Amino acid sequence: MTERIKAVFIDHSFHRLTRSNDFIKEWLSADYCLSEFLDDEWQGGSPPDIGKITEPGCTNFFFWQSMPAWKKSRKVRVEKLVWFPMEGILAGRHRLKLLGLMGLPLKTVCFSKQTCRALRRYGFDCFYLRFFFRPESLPGKEGYHNPPRILFWQRNQDINWNKVRTIIGGNLREKIILRRAPDPGQDAFPPAAEEVADFRLELEVGYTAIDEYRRKLSGCDIFFAPRRMEGIGMSFLEAMAMGLCVVAPDGPTMNEYICHGVNGFLYDPDAPREIDLRSYQTVGQEAKKDAAEGYRRMEARRRELMRFLKDGYGRRTLSGYLKGFFLLFFDFLRDISSRAFRC
Repeated sequence: MTERIKAVFIDHSFHRLTRSNDFIKEWLSADYCLSEFLDDEWQGGSPPDIGKITEPGCTNFFFWQSMPAWKKSRKVRVEKLVWFPMEGILAGRHRLKLLGLMGLPLKTVCFSKQTCRALRRYGFDCFYLRFFFRPESLPGKEGYHNPPRILFWQRNQDINWNKVRTIIGGNLREKIILRRAPDPGQDAFPPAAEEVADFRLELEVGYTAIDEYRRKLSGCDIFFAPRRMEGIGMSFLEAMAMGLCVVAPDGPTMNEYICHGVNGFLYDPDAPREIDLRSYQTVGQEAKKDAAEGYRRMEARRRELMRFLKDGYGRRTLSGYLKGFFLLFFDFLRDISSRAFRC
């Protein structure tokens, strides 16, 4: 039996609650012996001091979601760094943080096609993988209700009840479960009291055990995705794999999985309109079929991913660095200009 490679895995402690990256730790554990360090900065704590992490024999550092700034990253005492970036890294000033990462022996693994294309454009060594749930890992859905049951998980004030209410419009529904469990630093304000009765709202506050949440999700028929953009999109992918009809903002990664009117519905989050949801059962069944096929394709790519992680880690040449620098800075200025024009 081949000895596993010693590695460090750095993650947000928030994911202990959501368990949204259990799958990647399970995959890595087949070839790597992981020592996990948690970042508590999101709740007022301190991030790990990566310059002081000394694991004897360690050859790799894996960073889930957040990659430390260049001054901290260069203190890492290994020559194999892997970053799993999520949503938001290409937004505004966050894009400039990529400049400091260009000189590192770094590989990136992206679950968003848009993010992967951008990072490759800047010269990053990037592997793209679409994630899908293993169908057998989720509770089965026992038929569809008529009228449908709807679940909306509100995680911020951007995708809120007012927008969901507009999209539902005059569609018939048995009940609507509104789960208010905001992300760190976000708010999720409740609907007006009179709407609770008018829309047959069943209100939930905070996180529940994941098995209990999945049981409740499997008893619904339509799921409203909670964010404008996602790095992976575990919540809506989970719903699709169960056979729910997903209604989501037209942005990554939702629009990388959903074909409007076929296996889900997409809408403009800045100008939502009522959507005819009467085909929710057919759409949900198509989503489940697509998710099962996607899982088979993903499993076939896992070996490629592990080879990618073990292949050589090089630092880019000066010409490669300059090319990536100017492309990234140009895109940053274009973003700033377009925002100023909209204002």
